Amino acid sequence: MTSISTPVGTAAPKTLTTGRGRGSPSRKWLPVVLTGPAFFVPFVLTLAWILGVYWSLTDYDLRFGLRNYIGLANYIDLLKLPLFWTSVKVTLQYTVLTAGIELPISLGFAMMLNRATGWTARLARSVIMAPLCISPVIAALMWKIMLGPNQGLFNYALHLVGLPKVDWFGDPRVAMWSLMIVDCWLFIPFTTLILWGGLQSLPKTPYEAAAVDGASSWFTFRRLTLPLMKPFVMIALLFRVCDSLNVFDTIFATTKGGPGRVTFALNLLGYDSVMRWFRLGSGLAAMMITYFLAYAVAKRLIAFFPK
Repeated sequence: MTSISTPVGTAAPKTLTTGRGRGSPSRKWLPVVLTGPAFFVPFVLTLAWILGVYWSLTDYDLRFGLRNYIGLANYIDLLKLPLFWTSVKVTLQYTVLTAGIELPISLGFAMMLNRATGWTARLARSVIMAPLCISPVIAALMWKIMLGPNQGLFNYALHLVGLPKVDWFGDPRVAMWSLMIVDCWLFIPFTTLILWGGLQSLPKTPYEAAAVDGASSWFTFRRLTLPLMKPFVMIALLFRVCDSLNVFDTIFATTKGGPGRVTFALNLLGYDSVMRWFRLGSGLAAMMITYFLAYAVAKRLIAFFPK
């Protein structure tokens, strides 16, 4: 077997370098590239909010451009509009219903996930968390098909058991409850995730002491779990209330505010003002009222957080 050796006195070939060492220019700019979006995105969002506030104080019309500064005239006109108060009522009703329904169910699911083990835990996590992977608009359209008045899956099931069909999104008596079904399916996984994380972080010592004293499951839940879970429940409630006050996508994809005006939320009023009547100033005023309403409610909820 022959071997090839380097002749004596011949220098070994130099290793090819790429010029990307520790002090290379590309590495010097790496922190800027990585941290830049953290400063740029809040700046853009803040700028958009400031422009929105300013334009809401003008009679900005998309057909004619920015014209005159009119102060609070858009806000005053909205307060005089009966449809505005209808949309406020619908928004508050939607918020109270979604939060009141979703939080108890989410807490139940979270406790179930906290106790599950083995393959049942993996299956439960997959089933409960699946809606988080779907866009709200896509999910709303999916539910609109399933709750369709003629070919919908739910009405087909009612027909099989001899019950009359229901116009889920077209009947004023059930339209809001149909939206509750969509919203609960979409966002119960989110609040479940928050509450489940809270349950896993609770200290074990109080529960061990309660077990030694022979406390019942209901007593343990009422006296230990609920008080210890209050911060996590308040966080979940804060997220859901703020999100529900700003609802738009699920309603727009299903009922578009109908039938009549029974599901006409505040953001739909702003959308109609901009996209149908081209009155950007008035539409932004409606959306700013939604923002300030959400801010006021959030600030009030934060006051209840445990110190």
